[in-house]
Amino acid sequence: MVNNWLNTPSLAAGWLYFLFRTLVLAGDNINLQPERLGLTPYKSGPFTTLQNNGVPLLHPFSPTLIPKPKEWPTNVHVTGYWHLDESDWKPPQALLNFLANGPRPVSIGFGSMAIQDAPVVTRTILEALAKTGQRAILSKGWAGIGEGIDLPDNIFLVDFVPHDWLFERVSGIVQHGGAGTTHASLRAGLPTLVVPFTSDQPMWAHSLHQLGISPKPIPLNRLTADKLAKALLDLTDPKLIERARQVGVQVRAEDGVGKAVEAIEQILSNRAVPQPTLL
Repeated sequence: MVNNWLNTPSLAAGWLYFLFRTLVLAGDNINLQPERLGLTPYKSGPFTTLQNNGVPLLHPFSPTLIPKPKEWPTNVHVTGYWHLDESDWKPPQALLNFLANGPRPVSIGFGSMAIQDAPVVTRTILEALAKTGQRAILSKGWAGIGEGIDLPDNIFLVDFVPHDWLFERVSGIVQHGGAGTTHASLRAGLPTLVVPFTSDQPMWAHSLHQLGISPKPIPLNRLTADKLAKALLDLTDPKLIERARQVGVQVRAEDGVGKAVEAIEQILSNRAVPQPTLL
């Protein structure tokens, strides 16, 4: 059974969730048993206003990763991830050649994250891969990871590759913990290491670790070649691989878009959507 850490949150996890709802989502918070954290319930903000007026809210995250807390009202729906395949994307021949000329690589990339010293992070990644002997597809991302550096033959540098295409062809994933990338990792059924930077990323990282498909997260400011190398080897653990495969099967069966459409149709067939009372 999935460990519902949201219903029995650790102090750190609870604070992360509270801060995410408060700071990122327009100063709002669907309160999550704040008394356990010694907090006063926060009752203002657009999401809480909508919720308290009975307006339906759809959350497109996986209930396998974070089950809907029991205290959330019935007008709040956790549908599962809303996925869109990039079916028309065509890979460059050089990437296809790299994939064909050896064992499956690990995917390493931090998406849109800004990194103050990308060359230092690149060297950390290269040192870790040299220790493990693994092949890797390294995504530049917005920070330009790997740019201007002579990379060894076991590393292939890419600018952009859709997650649904790439994750079907790698053995494991190292990523920053963004909501979209995290759910793409779940759907792929691959062991995943999260290197969280900010915002909601530590929350997703913690959830993946609790779910049993990820080594312990390594925040960027604590990332070293030795820690990354150990985590990369952890991604090859047969137990972790099998657990990730099982979770992938479950997440792919969730049909988040279908559940969202079903919820909307049910709402519209039962009653008119109430108009919120604005603050």
